[in-house]
Parts: sequence; C-alpha cells; structure tokens
Amino acid sequence: GDNEAVGVTLTDSDGKVTKLDDDMITTNLPSELTLLIPAELTAGEYTLTVTTQFSTGAMLKTPRSTSTTIWIGGKPKDEESDRPEIE
Repeated sequence: GDNEAVGVTLTDSDGKVTKLDDDMITTNLPSELTLLIPAELTAGEYTLTVTTQFSTGAMLKTPRSTSTTIWIGGKPKDEESDRPEIE
C-alpha cells in the first residue's frame, strides 16, 4: 500500500521502534513472511508488527496491523518452568 504506516516494525521494551527497510523483507507472501533482523538490535524482547493495506486480492483504504512478541538472541529461560529443556 501507499500509506506510510505500511511495513514491518520491531519495538523494543523501551518503546523504541525500528522500521525495516523493504530490502530486509526477503519473502512477502500471503501466508509467509521472512525477515532479516538488523544487526544493531540488541538481544531482548520485541513486538513485531506487520501493517498492510492488502486483503484477498484487494487494496484496503485503511491499513491493518497484527503484532506478536519475539525474542532476539533467544527467549530467557524460565526458572519455574515445568517443561523439559531440550539440548
């Protein structure tokens, strides 16, 4: 889409937003998105947000976003976890 909100962002725990350049998106298909993470980002928890104006073959007037939590450098170990650790 042509709205400046369209794209992929990573927001760190302090609220600093990093918008990925188009060349950092290596695969952009309806059911698959592959990204290169900027080397300057430090390890930790981030919110990955994808904003698009595309929906089932049509361009939307208003962008839509979806977000999920990711960890760069691996998710910290939970000391109280009851799940086995795989090494």
